[in-house]
Amino acid sequence: MSSTKLHGTPQPPRPFQRSITAFLPDPLDFEDDSPGELIQVGQLCDICSPLRDWTMHRKTCTTALASCRKCSMGKERIWHHTTGAKLEESYRNGCHMCTQIWCCLLQDPDHEPGLLRTAGQVWLAPHKSLELHWANGKGPWPVFWNVHVQGRRGQWIGTGLQLNWHDGHRETTDSRSFARHDPGPWRSTRTASSFSWDLINSWIRQCVSSHPQCADSTDSVLPTRLLQVIRGTNMGEARYTIRLVDTATISNSNSQGGQMQYAALSYCWGSGTPFTLTKTSEPSLRIGVPANKLPRTIQHAVYTASKLGLSWLWVDSLCIVQDSPEDWTREADTMYDIYRGAFVTIAASGATDNTQGLFAQRDPLLYAPCWLDPSGHSRVPTLGAHSEDDAYWTRRKWPLNTRGWVLQETMLPPRTIQFGPFVSWQCRELAAHEFQRDRPTVYPTTQCGSFHEVITDSENVVPPNELTEIFWNETLVHYTEKSLSFPTDRLKAISGIIAGISRRMGWTNLNGLWEPFLLSEIQWRMFETATRTGLRPTWSWISVTGRAESTGPWITDGEHGSVMSTALTVVTVGAHPVDGYPALDLVGSPFLVRPVVKDGKRRPLDINPADPSLWRSLGLQSDSDIGEGSFEADVALEDGEEMEFLPLLSWVWTSDSEKAEIKGLVIKESTVVCGSYERAGIGRFRVRGERYKEAATRWQAWCLGSSSRRKVTLV
Repeated sequence: MSSTKLHGTPQPPRPFQRSITAFLPDPLDFEDDSPGELIQVGQLCDICSPLRDWTMHRKTCTTALASCRKCSMGKERIWHHTTGAKLEESYRNGCHMCTQIWCCLLQDPDHEPGLLRTAGQVWLAPHKSLELHWANGKGPWPVFWNVHVQGRRGQWIGTGLQLNWHDGHRETTDSRSFARHDPGPWRSTRTASSFSWDLINSWIRQCVSSHPQCADSTDSVLPTRLLQVIRGTNMGEARYTIRLVDTATISNSNSQGGQMQYAALSYCWGSGTPFTLTKTSEPSLRIGVPANKLPRTIQHAVYTASKLGLSWLWVDSLCIVQDSPEDWTREADTMYDIYRGAFVTIAASGATDNTQGLFAQRDPLLYAPCWLDPSGHSRVPTLGAHSEDDAYWTRRKWPLNTRGWVLQETMLPPRTIQFGPFVSWQCRELAAHEFQRDRPTVYPTTQCGSFHEVITDSENVVPPNELTEIFWNETLVHYTEKSLSFPTDRLKAISGIIAGISRRMGWTNLNGLWEPFLLSEIQWRMFETATRTGLRPTWSWISVTGRAESTGPWITDGEHGSVMSTALTVVTVGAHPVDGYPALDLVGSPFLVRPVVKDGKRRPLDINPADPSLWRSLGLQSDSDIGEGSFEADVALEDGEEMEFLPLLSWVWTSDSEKAEIKGLVIKESTVVCGSYERAGIGRFRVRGERYKEAATRWQAWCLGSSSRRKVTLV
């Protein structure tokens, strides 16, 4: 029997994708909404069909795995195609499972298609014993197989296939759910097809009609400028023209229900020099510019806005004067209103620059789950290179979603359409994508809910301060791990989220830190070695690149311990009187320390007082009394740098570990502002043993003692 024989209709050619995150720009005209090639999901070749039979049998078999002859087929390994060439042939013929196996093997950049064609036997081996997946008769649980192939240079291992068990077709009582969407077995090779537009419009209709959290904001302010989308109607006219308009001049007759509806574009600029709004180009933009003169991504955004029935569009490069620093600064401060007030945000998530556009061609078999039970009964098994829920994590790897600016551009709007290798939807209540079978999945932005819940009077039982703390700390981590083309945008690119929290809570934000919790906020730490951004002050995370997190709790007492004292007092926050840098005046008890730096590494570092008499003054004589001192530097340091430890908090642990901890900042003299200090990192000392409470009390007395306290200015 031929290994490449397909059960079902022969499949037409599909685009070749090296990975599920690859974005292949659609070469067809963006107004051509033809479906391209229609691909049937779920078709298997003769080699893959036995695995479907095994899965369906295992689903209902009540016999122990080792005792059932048919079930034991997959206990050790499942033999697949005898050569890589036959696997490729079956993939090209349209076998759904072979497509995902082929993709698994190509995930490793060293696994080139040419080498894979010459490989030998292919097989699947359980990642763990299959017995674990049916333990105690309570299964089945997800099964993970590694994909193996015998190559000329040894054995290759792919990223793996996962067998999942999902609930089948069923009606849901969730009032937030979308109307049931089941496109059947056919999927298009194009994201700009009529199938995609029908789905997008159904998402919008359902959201507008039944999602109260997504309703238009009544307090939003229109952007300073918008682009009017004008569709040509006469022969010889451009299909689409855009015209720059000041919103202050737009009459009320152009608004709908008292609130003008516009789309906002979120995209990667790239390194080119596209047509933008400048003082020179402004007159022509106000008269009108054919859309085909614009970068491809903006052309597609103009078309998409029109397709959704919207006549207005906001694009940063065309609505902010790019050669006016004053205008850029002013408009950057209004990002909260711009994106929160948009009816929808159009995200070019798959494109790396503005020349690639929104729309892609793709192989649907890489994204659609391979349903192994076409009947749709409950506990339906699916096999795939990634589970259906993993589409969320796949989107996180799309180019746009790795950029710093995009976090607020997706958190703030009521709804977002992401165009990547597949089309996905996110609003304030639900998220969905085109390869889900019949119902959406909830993907909350953070564990405490969406940004909208944080800044509105929701019915959440968590106190506002605590809810905001959880949200902000998680958001800070997610934001700072993303990249920025210009490190100096580190504060601006999150200014919209900061503005929303500030308006809701009435808090003042000081260079990225919240003033009511400043002593906790300045204890942020870096995950990895960082470099300076060129921004000031050094006591804020905006001064360094890389992933940062807050370490100090806003709620000072908790189940793990309590704060004995605050050893630091904030005197003033403002500009340095001489140099104008943001300055933080503190009163505390700093003492000299010697960090131990090894090979220029940032961590782990030991830290010890430069004057051993400090221990004796506290009555700490033995090593059992003196705990370790640790130091986490913000940037790489040189050996021999003289620094000081500035205690912040005395913390007593209530656990059985019997220890007290003194947290603080490690500071060094500024090389820029004479007489001031810069933050170098965070540090802590721990006191252990039977006398830890007594020792901590002496620490507290020393830190608060008038003889050791002095003013320190951080810049």
